[in-house]
Parts: sequence; structure tokens; C-alpha cells
Amino acid sequence: MSNFVKGLFNHRRANKAAKSQEEQVRKAQDTLKEQYEQQRKDYEPFRQAGLDGLNALNQLSTQQGQQDFYDNYYNSNQFRSMADQARTGALSSAEATGNLGSSSTSNQLARIAPDLGNNALNRQLGIDRGLAGLGFQGASGQANAAGNYGINNARLFQQMGELQAKRNSIPTGFGSFLNQITNFGDKIVGGFLDGLF
Repeated sequence: MSNFVKGLFNHRRANKAAKSQEEQVRKAQDTLKEQYEQQRKDYEPFRQAGLDGLNALNQLSTQQGQQDFYDNYYNSNQFRSMADQARTGALSSAEATGNLGSSSTSNQLARIAPDLGNNALNRQLGIDRGLAGLGFQGASGQANAAGNYGINNARLFQQMGELQAKRNSIPTGFGSFLNQITNFGDKIVGGFLDGLF
């Protein structure tokens, strides 16, 4: 078998192997993208909950937002039920100790609504802070996923470029055939010229 034919076979095998490697890199890129999209999707509800919590915190940080919260709370069934329980408890205690008409009992009764309102506001602020923190973690998870995707995808693009460069530098066998013809032609011409002189 001539060097030309061997070169063609070797070129085809090397080219086929390089194309196979490139296909594997493309599959890895597709898998990487699917993983990235899934991670973004998985973190999205947490990020969204955090946005809701952050918006609520922003609202509650204003005087109007706090006033709206108190208005809603004081008109709620929860407040009425808790205030009734607190009043009943305070009056029962005052009656049992003989302090039913005292100023301390009056003060205790007067503090029920503000204390319940402040406790409710602090609970809501805690819930909203928790949601905002959850959202921060979700957004951080998405940012990390994006960073990892970018780094890993860049590596795969670099690998693809190296494979394509390697494939483009594979000798074709035809070049070897041309070299043989050139060498043969040089021998004929050289022999002919030697005969003339």
C-alpha cells in the first residue's frame, strides 16, 4: 500500500476521531446548559419570595406603611380575639387580688391594644426579613449557577477550539502524495540534467 493510501486512511481516522471528540464537547455543553437552566428554575421561587419580603419590608419601613398595617391589624378578627382574651385575663386577675378599680389595672388594660399591635408588627417584620434572606440565598444560588456555567462553558469552548485546530492540522495524505511526486520529478529532472552536462 502506498504512502498516499496510508495517509488517506490515517487522515480519515484522525478526522473521524476529532469530529467524535467535538460532538462529545457539544453534548457536554448542552448538558451544562440544561443543568444551569434547571438550577435557575429551582432557585426562582426562593428569589421571588425574597422580592415579596423585600417589598413588604420597604412598605413597613414608612410611616404610612406602618399605619396601614396597624389599621388592618386592629380591624382583624385575630386582634379582637387576642384583645378579648387579654382583657378577660387582666380583669380576672384584678378581681382575684382586689385591684379591679386600680390605676395599675387601668394601665394594663390600656396597654393591651398597643402591645398587641407592636408584637404583630414585629412578627411581620421578622417574617419579611426571613423571606428577604431566603430571596438573597435564592439570588445568590442563581448567581453562582451563572458563574459556574460561564466558567465551565468557557472551558468547553476552549477545548472545542483546541480540537478544531488539531483537526485542521491533520496531514491529509494528499500532501504526502504531492511530496512523493515532487521528489520523483526532482530525480527525473536531476538525472536528465546530469546527462546533459
